[in-house]
Amino acid sequence: MHEIVAATYRAESRRVLATLIRLLGDFDLAEEALHDAFTAALERWPVDGVPGNPRA
Repeated sequence: MHEIVAATYRAESRRVLATLIRLLGDFDLAEEALHDAFTAALERWPVDGVPGNPRA
């Protein structure tokens, strides 16, 4: 599961970060939210499975 999350991070993190910066208007806050989201993925995906649209 860690590899799936890592692959998703590599593939999607820049796009997600850019979206968060645009929405939040703050780079540091956006970066923190990005890392919180991937931390949550590491916790939830093993239990719930990988969502149909992981980037969302």
